[in-house]
Amino acid sequence: MHLFGFYNADRAASVASEPSVSTHPIENHIGCGQLWYGVALLSAPDTWVLHGPSCRCDLSMCFKVILVRELKRWFSNVKRMAALISASTGFVALVRNWYLPIFIRFSPFASMDTEALVTTRNGLKFFLRPKMGDLSILNEILRHELYSQQSPVNATVVDIGAHIGVFAVQASASSDTVICYEPHPRNFELLEKNIAINALNNVKAFRQAVSDARGTKRLSVFEKKSYGHTFYPSNGRDFVNAIDVESVTLADVLSSNGLDRIDFLKMHCEGAELDILTHAPQDVLDRAGIILITYARDGPEIADLLTARGFLVAWGQRGTLRAVNQRRVT
Repeated sequence: MHLFGFYNADRAASVASEPSVSTHPIENHIGCGQLWYGVALLSAPDTWVLHGPSCRCDLSMCFKVILVRELKRWFSNVKRMAALISASTGFVALVRNWYLPIFIRFSPFASMDTEALVTTRNGLKFFLRPKMGDLSILNEILRHELYSQQSPVNATVVDIGAHIGVFAVQASASSDTVICYEPHPRNFELLEKNIAINALNNVKAFRQAVSDARGTKRLSVFEKKSYGHTFYPSNGRDFVNAIDVESVTLADVLSSNGLDRIDFLKMHCEGAELDILTHAPQDVLDRAGIILITYARDGPEIADLLTARGFLVAWGQRGTLRAVNQRRVT
């Protein structure tokens, strides 16, 4: 006798003769909710048993487990939908032609590298790739103001890990000079386009990485997104490609640009932050006023190092820390 599914009398008899196992749905969870052999009425009429390769549970208890799972999944989907609505609403408020990148993002005919030119409500223009995660970068930097509240006015700004230039373009409005470093070729191409389309004369861009040493380094490329490329590929992401990029040090940044100071140093370089700072001489760090780091790893170690080097460190939002030099050389 069975309710549904591929009931097999021989299988039912063999299961009935097996040694007794726990009826706790958690202890014997393998197979719960997976009707591999169907549901059969075995032994007492009021006891339903769910068969699995290593599972024999009271059916009502299994249904409770399944119900809890489904409710958790449903609430998780509701939370994701609410986050999506919130992000979409914020994006509409941020961008004038918001419909264009959203259309490209969800179009089955657009390639991953398809560009959109968007214009923000305050007139900034950006070429970006809606399918490659550039929208989230734009939203994080402009809508959530990840860096804008930290940057001083009329400052010399250095942007390490400039990506497509969202922060650089934003910072250019209130800064004397913005110097950008971005090693990924495609990101750098859009960085240059975004500098040009906004007609910025105070922004310079270099297709270079900043790291612990000068020379050529292998950059692991995260193909699924426009960000996440790193010198440290052991972070669980699927890196299937690597490219050679030119690398300079923080000391090189100062000397090659003729800088005697950096008022605001923004670092978002996918794990290279600690090595950059560790290998920077003290006289180089002394010339940095404010350092704002978005860290992928090593946050506490970075904070300890900067504290030991004379900075006052404060933790910020969205995986950032802000370090203010207490002995700035002017």
